[in-house]
Amino acid sequence: LFSLSAGVWDPVVSGARRLASEPDLASAREALCAAARHTADAHATLLFEPNAECTHLMLTAANGYDAPRDLSLPLGAATSGVSIATLDDMKALYD
Repeated sequence: LFSLSAGVWDPVVSGARRLASEPDLASAREALCAAARHTADAHATLLFEPNAECTHLMLTAANGYDAPRDLSLPLGAATSGVSIATLDDMKALYD
């Protein structure tokens, strides 16, 4: 196995605690983006989730980027490894 210094896990633990304490889904999504951005030391994070028909991934939260809230990515129009691998799993969430 490998070992990591204790400080590596601090952002993950902090993010998990914040996520668990959020009162609603919008706040939880924002907390998830903030934790992911901090953990990855990224410039920005965006969270996309499938719409009810699983035809598009819709932007539901962002951190570090002022993205338009109507931003969406079509699924199925162009194949990608991500859309092929996850489309069936996403559809199962809405069945």
